[in-house]
Amino acid sequence: MNLNHLKVFMYVCKHNSITQAAKELNMKQPQVSYAIKELEHELNTCLFFRVSRHLEITDNGNRLLSLAMRLFELCSEMDLAMKSKNEETSITVGASITLGKHFLPIYISKFNKIYPNVHVNLITDTNENIVSFILTGKITLAFIDANIDEPKLNVQQYHKDKIVAVCHKDHPLAKKTSVSLKDLYKEELLLRTNGNGDREAINHAFQTLGITYNPVLENDIGVLLLNATANNLGISLLPKNIAFDYANTDETKILEVEELLLDRYFSSIHLKDVKLSDILENFNKVSIDQDNWMYIKKHD
Repeated sequence: MNLNHLKVFMYVCKHNSITQAAKELNMKQPQVSYAIKELEHELNTCLFFRVSRHLEITDNGNRLLSLAMRLFELCSEMDLAMKSKNEETSITVGASITLGKHFLPIYISKFNKIYPNVHVNLITDTNENIVSFILTGKITLAFIDANIDEPKLNVQQYHKDKIVAVCHKDHPLAKKTSVSLKDLYKEELLLRTNGNGDREAINHAFQTLGITYNPVLENDIGVLLLNATANNLGISLLPKNIAFDYANTDETKILEVEELLLDRYFSSIHLKDVKLSDILENFNKVSIDQDNWMYIKKHD
């Protein structure tokens, strides 16, 4: 089986689109289509349904995706392990509050399986402070969950996150599957504190629409906000993956928020004029690997 065809297949799964996959892979659309057709011919199965302007993966496609993820993860581990000198050392990386709590433990765990003798020091803070630490040289590599435009930084976006609303099952809005910010601004909102990545995105979205709002509870612990929601104290706005992982679905309802303004990206950042050490480069590679966004994608 052609590994390049499998790689193309994974990118098509990522975007549910041949056009977008071709754009990210810097390939022509016919080349991407050919790779998918070759895979389908070789496996004698249909991998995608063609629906309107997008693709929907079939059951056999999902099975292949799961196996392909495992295969590429093993290939990545093999490549990194062979390059590793396995010397005992330590590295320091930074992360926003949300990524530090929910995602860096996943990245570090994967990294330590390949580099068991490398100790990872993790600094967590607000997105603004983490960016400042990078710009001043306090840390060399960091991961943030806010959109950023800083000419001095190399910004590598690796996952598009979305914020959802979570309400109590008996709340009037629970009858809906999606809500708008205009539905929410008069509600009792439960939010992260200012400086948190998703709070910054929420503030920006409301400000863009010229809407003011006053949260009744602010806390950086997502589970606390979800527990408050489960007790019908208000509506929480949180990243989709956190809501799906921790919400009490017997007592709460998760609603899509219609405004695309609430989309934001996870990114790794470092100074453009600073070359990452081999070990930091490998940590970055493990952290933004396909396996991580595929893990998140299962909640989409």
